[in-house]
Amino acid sequence: MIKCKFYDYKFKKFNQIEIDLDMNVFPCCHYYMDYAENNFKKNHYLSDIDISLKNKSMEEILNKFSNKFNDEIWEGKNCPEICKKTCDW
Repeated sequence: MIKCKFYDYKFKKFNQIEIDLDMNVFPCCHYYMDYAENNFKKNHYLSDIDISLKNKSMEEILNKFSNKFNDEIWEGKNCPEICKKTCDW
């Protein structure tokens, strides 16, 4: 199971996020670094979410994150590779 350091398990939400200079929101620095290292191409696991604060509110983006990143996902077979690679698996 993943133990995300950026996620508040009690309140079921992220307690730290990353925002880049283009106003894109990321659930953690690992997702931002993956995005940056891939020449700023949208991360595959986030590709179905509009992560831009230019288009969506922070609340809308964080609500989408809560559906993609949570205890059930981290415990299951659909856990994102980046989470497996960078956090305890």
